[in-house]
Amino acid sequence: YYASHDIYGNTSLTGAIYLAASNTPDMTDVYNLLYGHHMDNGSMFGDLDRYLDVDFINSHREGVLVSTRAIYDLYVFAVIETDAYENAVYTVGPSRTVEELLDFFANPSEKTTVHFFDREAADGAVKITGLSTCTDASTNGRIVVFCVTTLRDQLTVELPGYNGVYDAQTHTVRAVTNHPNDTIIEYSTDGGANWTEERPSIRDVGTIEVTVRATNDVYGRAVASATLTVRPRPVTVRALDASKVYGAPDPEFTAVVSGVIDGYEIRYRIRRPRAGIDEAVGEYPRAILPEGVTAQGNYVVEYIPGNFRITLTDQLALAAVGYQGMYDAEEHFPTVSVNIQDGTTIRYSVDGGLTWTTDMPGIIDAGEKTVKIAAENPNYDTVTAEVILKVTPRPVTVTASDAEKTEGEDDPEFTAEATGVIDGFEIAYTVTRPRAGIDEAPGVYTDAIVPSGEAVQGNYSVTYIPADFKIIAGSAHEPSSTPVPPDGEQDKPCPIFEFLEPAGTDSDSCWALLNLITVILTVYVLIPLLHLREKYGHRKLKNRLNEARKQAGEGAADEHCEKIVRKIKRFFVRFRIGIGAEIVTTICSIVIFILTEDMTRRMVLIDKWTPLMLLIFAASWVIDVTLTRFRGDLTDEKDRK
Repeated sequence: YYASHDIYGNTSLTGAIYLAASNTPDMTDVYNLLYGHHMDNGSMFGDLDRYLDVDFINSHREGVLVSTRAIYDLYVFAVIETDAYENAVYTVGPSRTVEELLDFFANPSEKTTVHFFDREAADGAVKITGLSTCTDASTNGRIVVFCVTTLRDQLTVELPGYNGVYDAQTHTVRAVTNHPNDTIIEYSTDGGANWTEERPSIRDVGTIEVTVRATNDVYGRAVASATLTVRPRPVTVRALDASKVYGAPDPEFTAVVSGVIDGYEIRYRIRRPRAGIDEAVGEYPRAILPEGVTAQGNYVVEYIPGNFRITLTDQLALAAVGYQGMYDAEEHFPTVSVNIQDGTTIRYSVDGGLTWTTDMPGIIDAGEKTVKIAAENPNYDTVTAEVILKVTPRPVTVTASDAEKTEGEDDPEFTAEATGVIDGFEIAYTVTRPRAGIDEAPGVYTDAIVPSGEAVQGNYSVTYIPADFKIIAGSAHEPSSTPVPPDGEQDKPCPIFEFLEPAGTDSDSCWALLNLITVILTVYVLIPLLHLREKYGHRKLKNRLNEARKQAGEGAADEHCEKIVRKIKRFFVRFRIGIGAEIVTTICSIVIFILTEDMTRRMVLIDKWTPLMLLIFAASWVIDVTLTRFRGDLTDEKDRK
């Protein structure tokens, strides 16, 4: 429209300079494109063709764009000749980016010639303005001058941060902008993923990264960032000095906490690490130690130790410590000390105070001994104490050695080894195979060799570890590569015919030829029965019977024919039963053979299943003979006549 109308809407051959219709009217797009006629007198965009000269560009790179809302500074960074239908140049709108244009200038299409391109001048640009006019060279030819566009008095925003020690106060940020009117201030604490107008704040120890963006329809957008940091507040836990008289127990230690401002309770404990060691009279600097976690809540804690003093007392004090440990063939004594050495005598009793001696008792062997101790001094009251001397049995292991034998031989002598004995003591034990005479088949028997004996012997507690036993197959067996199952789970012979099993046969090591033959014969006996129609001629017999009736007439032959009919019916009832029994025996014979025979093992003539297989075959044969007799009865010479 404005190519042929002026700014007032009046028809004009020169038209007006106008913004592309796809651009946002307030020129807030990243890429804005202005059109103007190429006037011969140099008005409007008539001088843009002069930018095809590099020298002219260098002396005329700066310009000003004035809109009703703002003033923009222009700086020329690219000049091209292109076609009016070059989409990369003439596609505008909010979606276009600076990077797209710069990439196009660096790699133009065949329609476009780049006369000038200053990539460095465009680095960091946030807005670009294109000035487009036609050229005399071709109908669709266009000259476009591209300028980096900068808003004068650009919107700025500052965001002061905070960095301080925890003070139980809330600290926040406040953005400051040079155009506060009509400017929207937004904050983000997640790197720009979410924005809110609520100002972030911090109170407890930690760090918050804050990003602020200020948006103004006229002056654009500005972004700044700041950090809110609260450092832990230092707190001291100072142990108070303490003292005690020699021989007395330590008092309860205390400390003073300084620096807490919000009532937070600092957690700590106080102890004297060398209690029981540093017990002599004297000064012990920094002996009382407060301890705890350094970082607690909003505080960092410093622990300051205190001093400890042990003073003389006019009371006789006795300190005694017993002993407890494992038997090591050494003698162990109680540890005894008194605070006053001069004139003090130490006596001991191991019978509850009935008798006393100055010889310190000790303990060597496993057991427990209670020792009463008395410190006597003519100038002080007698002080007593009681300690326990205890020695626990030392663990010893008796491990049986693995053994083996050949099937049929007697068990070898089993052995074991005792480990852990330190004083030459001889552990008493026996080694047996409890299932000897039961587990005698070839294979490996886990934990079959069992050492046994007293659990406690002398100063030792004994643990017994069993071993494995292996039986190697003799000449009558192939070696077994699998362990023998527990008693009661080995393959058992057929319970009915167990007494017929030949010596030396075993279903785990052979298969029987006779069993295979009986299966074949049983199937062979069944085969002729599959041709029942041809063998027994059921339909033929009935046809003959009908013919006999016709020839004899309805008189004398009827009674005899009725007898034959009844005989045929009885025959077929018996025949169906016989055929069913024959099929059952055949299936049983095949199934038993498959389940009990393994033809990958060595062959014998018979095995423990042979009697059962023969019995099944005999039953099949008897059934077949019976069926044959039925047929003979049915087809005798008299009946045929």
